[in-house]
Amino acid sequence: MIIVLAKKDKEISIEKQIEVISDVKNFLKKDLIVKDICSSFGRGLKDFDGISISFDKKLDVTAKTIDGKIFLNTSLMDEKFEVICRYVVHELTHVFQHMKKEFSRKKEKKKEYLDRPQEIEAFQNQIKFDAKNRTEKEAKEYVDDLLDYHDLGGNKRNETKDKLLKKLK
Repeated sequence: MIIVLAKKDKEISIEKQIEVISDVKNFLKKDLIVKDICSSFGRGLKDFDGISISFDKKLDVTAKTIDGKIFLNTSLMDEKFEVICRYVVHELTHVFQHMKKEFSRKKEKKKEYLDRPQEIEAFQNQIKFDAKNRTEKEAKEYVDDLLDYHDLGGNKRNETKDKLLKKLK
């Protein structure tokens, strides 16, 4: 069963949103990285099937997990299919973290974004997926871009980069 939530958007039809989400889910259900993520949380692909994914034009970030639901910014509709999948893989990790009660918003808000263990784990899965479905070089370039975006330099940059790339080794 695939659960899809779609919101009416003047530029992007609900049919197109449903088609993209359905294609993403069908592709990811066959992906070994997604199977590993499910397994690492004691979950199966049926659990993945039950997770709702929707596009939201008003989302203030590219992707977000709220109450076990994955929301994607409609700007992703302009991206390559693999990019949409990459964000779903990241958010899928968060959904399972929430189910396992590994997410404590109060504790985590005090830490810098890339110092949060839950974010590191989600990015590791995303980067591993990226390396498998694009190239390892592109995955590493993504990490550099991410670190640039968060303005990390020096030793902190190197430490964070090592953590993010840990699952590629």
